[in-house]
Amino acid sequence: MGTQICRIKSQSTHTYYAVRIKEDTFTARNMDEEDLAKAYKLRHQIFAEQLSWVPRTENKLEIDKYDCYSIHFGVFDKGELVAYLRLIMSENQFMIENEFIGLISRDHTIRKFHDTAEVSRLCISQRRDSYKPILTDYGTYDIVMLLYKCVYNWCKKNRIRYLYAVIAQQLFRLTRARGFPCNPVGAFTDMPGGVTAVAVIMDWRDFEKRNALKKRTMLAWFNRAQSDRDRPLLPRLDICSPRQAF
Repeated sequence: MGTQICRIKSQSTHTYYAVRIKEDTFTARNMDEEDLAKAYKLRHQIFAEQLSWVPRTENKLEIDKYDCYSIHFGVFDKGELVAYLRLIMSENQFMIENEFIGLISRDHTIRKFHDTAEVSRLCISQRRDSYKPILTDYGTYDIVMLLYKCVYNWCKKNRIRYLYAVIAQQLFRLTRARGFPCNPVGAFTDMPGGVTAVAVIMDWRDFEKRNALKKRTMLAWFNRAQSDRDRPLLPRLDICSPRQAF
C-alpha cells in the first residue's frame, strides 16, 4: 500500500505529476489513454442512461469537449473501473463559465489561475460490490473517499489549491459533513430533471486546517505514504486524437 508519483503530460503546456494509491483491493490513480474508453462507458451509463442529463449515443460512450484538456482519475478494483471524476484545468474554460454560468453569482469572479481546477463528471459504478468498504489502518472508507484522497494528493503535488464544482443540494450537506468545506459561489438553483444544484469552491488549505481539528484520523489517512520520488514520463494524453474518436 502507498502512494507513487510520476510525471504526466496534459494537452496544456504544463507537466503534471501523476499519483497512484493502493488500498485493500483498490487502486486509485490517474487514467492513461487506454483507460478512457472505460471512463466514457461508465459516464454514459450514469449520465445518459440513468440520469438522462446528456443524450444517449449509439456507441454508449459519453464524451465532450472538456475531455481534451482534463486530467482523469479512476478507482479500479482488480482492473475494473468503479469510480471516476475529472479535473478541468484553468488554462481552458470551465463548465461553470459555459453550461453552468447561471449558477454563478454576479458578485463572484471565477478564478482563472494555475492553482485552480474544476471537478466534474463524478460517477460510481452501479455494480453491487462497488460499495464494499475499504479497510485501512486509519478506519473504514468507501471508494468515493479513496477517489477524493487520490485527487487531494494529485492537487498537493501539482500545486492546485482551489477546486470548483457543481453539486446537488442533498450531496452538498453530505460533502461538508465528510470534511470538505465547499463554499457556495451562487444560489441553489432548480436544474432539469428535478435536481437542485449549487456551484461551490473549495480550498484544500482550509480542508487541512479544519480536519486537523475535527477529523484528524481521516486527514492522516489522506496524507499517508507520501513520496516525492519521480517516475519516468507517462505517454502524452492526446485525448482528442483520431485514436479516441470512438
